[in-house]
Formats: sequence, C-alpha cells, structure tokens
Amino acid sequence: MRAFPLMCGLLSALTLGASGCGGDTANREQPASGAAAAGRTASGNATAEEVAEEQRGRLRCPAKTVAAPSGTPAHDIQGVRPGMRLADAGPLVLCSHPLLVATSDSSNRFNLETHGVRLVQGYSASFARPRVERSSKEILADMQQAAMDRGNNRVKREVMPGEMAWTLGVMGMPGDEVVTDVAREEWYAAGQEPAVSSVEEALVTKYGTPTFTQRSDQQQLLRWAYLPSGARVQDQPGYTTCSTNPFRNSPVNYTDACGIVVEVVIQSLPSNPALAQATQLRSVNQVAAVARITATAEQLQQRELARRNAQLNDAKKRGVAPTF
Repeated sequence: MRAFPLMCGLLSALTLGASGCGGDTANREQPASGAAAAGRTASGNATAEEVAEEQRGRLRCPAKTVAAPSGTPAHDIQGVRPGMRLADAGPLVLCSHPLLVATSDSSNRFNLETHGVRLVQGYSASFARPRVERSSKEILADMQQAAMDRGNNRVKREVMPGEMAWTLGVMGMPGDEVVTDVAREEWYAAGQEPAVSSVEEALVTKYGTPTFTQRSDQQQLLRWAYLPSGARVQDQPGYTTCSTNPFRNSPVNYTDACGIVVEVVIQSLPSNPALAQATQLRSVNQVAAVARITATAEQLQQRELARRNAQLNDAKKRGVAPTF
C-alpha cells in the first residue's frame, strides 16, 4: 500500500517521503486567466466586479460539462471532479459565480523532484476584491498590521458570508494537468442560512446514503467512501479508515488503499444550530491520485535521463578531451 500525506498551506502539499512545501512564494498564486495572465498590469481603483471582469477575460459561461466515467458513484462538486483535465475543470469553477477569479500554484507543493520543470500543482478561485491604490505609507502600515496579526495568531478570514471559494489539487506534465482533488467552501449570507436538514437532504439526494456520519451541536460530518474496487467502505467489514479532510485549507492524505471519498462538514450557526452557517466539502479519488502522482514523477525522471543522455552524446560528438 502506498500512502502520500498532503500537507502545507493553501493548496495542500503532497510529500513523497518527507514533509515540506518546497518552492518559493514567487511561484505561488499566479493569475490563471484574464488581463494579468496576458501580461498586462491592471492599475487604478476598481470595483470587485471590474477586477473580476479583468481577470476572467474571455471566459464564456455556462462552461462545458464533462461526463464522469460510467459506473462511478456521484462524486463531483457542481460538475467538478477528480480526474478531470484542469483545462475543463477551471471554467466550471469560475462559472459557478461571476465574481470568482482564479490563481494557479506552481510551487512544489507535492515535493516532487521536478528537475527544473515548472508544474502547475494547484488551482484556486475566490471572490474578487475591490482594487484601491495605496500610498507607500499606507502599504507599510498594512504590512506592519499583518505582521502584528500573525504574531498574535489572529487569522484573517478569507471567505466572507455570501461567498464561496474553491481549491483544486493538480498534477501532470505541462499541458497534461489533471485534478487530483476538489474542495469547495461556502459561507451563507446573514438571513439566508438554510436549514441543516435541507442541506443534508440535498447531499443525500446527490451522493446517496452516507457511509459514515458524526453529529454535534456545532457541526455535522457526512462521508461517502469507496474502495478502489468500487465497493462502499461501509459494506466491507474492517474498512473504516478511508476518509479525507473536507476543510479547504487543511491537510489531506492520499492512499492507494482507498478509492473515491467525498466528505462534507456542515457548520451550524452559533445562535441557532438548526441553521447552516457554512459547508466545507472535498472530493478525491485517492487511488487515482496516487497513480497520477507516481506516473508524473516517473515522467519527470525519464525526461531528466533523456536530457543527461543527450548532453553526454553531444559531448562525445564534440570530441573534446582534457589534456593530461
């Protein structure tokens, strides 16, 4: 059995043998589409809607859907599922709300030896924010405040009421990127919170009867887990470990002992636990993710060996030898 723990940061990092994020911040959070992706620098004050229009570029909605392989249980999140090509999944994510803008992550989040190949290893989408030009003095004050917040362990909330955000794990050689897992977080607007029971009903209608549930006054956890064979974990005595982490910014594990896993946490409104304040949902095909990561690592190694052999053959053709 092969197990790959995912750790580190916004898009989760797969560690092959040892934990660690790798990469540098220069490679993270790159605009995935729109004006910035085309090399144009946006400037001046702008509303969130204007920023979204700039970043989304020529995106056309609704995006084209891609059918899941036959015989697999429901495991997509609004049409986005593990195993899709990133080129197909990205538009579906952005078309789920007109204010969503995307960033891709090419830092070495999976801790692979890339041999200098720049891989997109993550993709995220969140609500555009208004752009306000700031003076150098104001920027410095913002940086100082951010440092103080970190020092006091004050976490700045990313997703506000009435908003959603997505995170996709990605793996594959350039031009052949495939989604390894999909996570979606949504916080309901004040006064628009649905009943927890209605959220559960919608989930069961889509994914079927859960294989595991856990309930408290603060949250409800539901899980649908399958083995690589396609059998439900609940139906297999002794199998209780196939799970994932539904929280979008939290660690995840991949193992080839498990197949599709969908897990959701419904967070209750503190003032009324019968109402849902937020949902956190993740879908992953674990055995497929392990296979994808392993295959990409092998491709990278083969590419590096080919480069070395070509370099060696070139040296031999030149016939240059040192003088002793």
